[in-house]
Amino acid sequence: MIFQKWDDIPKMRIIHENIPPESVIELQMIVGEKQTLALWTFSEGSEVASHKHPHEQMSFIQRGRFLFRVEGEEEREVGAGEVVVCKSNVEHWLKALEDGSQDLQIFSPRRDDLLEFRGAYIPV
Repeated sequence: MIFQKWDDIPKMRIIHENIPPESVIELQMIVGEKQTLALWTFSEGSEVASHKHPHEQMSFIQRGRFLFRVEGEEEREVGAGEVVVCKSNVEHWLKALEDGSQDLQIFSPRRDDLLEFRGAYIPV
């Protein structure tokens, strides 16, 4: 069992091919044996390009507002307290509509790919 204070988890700025260079997105995450918990913090207007992955993703909006699009669904604005579920291998995209917007995501199985591009992170 692991006990961790969220404030002790390092924040990293993400630099990745799915994220336009003008977007400022920070990440804090914990990777377990079978799942990943990730808190993404966005500056206003920051976005993650349309993409898909083999992981089921649950997004729980903690703060602010996002424009969210999931393949086969209409684009929708979501805000704090709302949850978006993306099935595995389904295209999805999001854009922050407010500075400091936060999306707490749970992935299953765990996102080893997030660990692999850790070298592309810039500590905040």
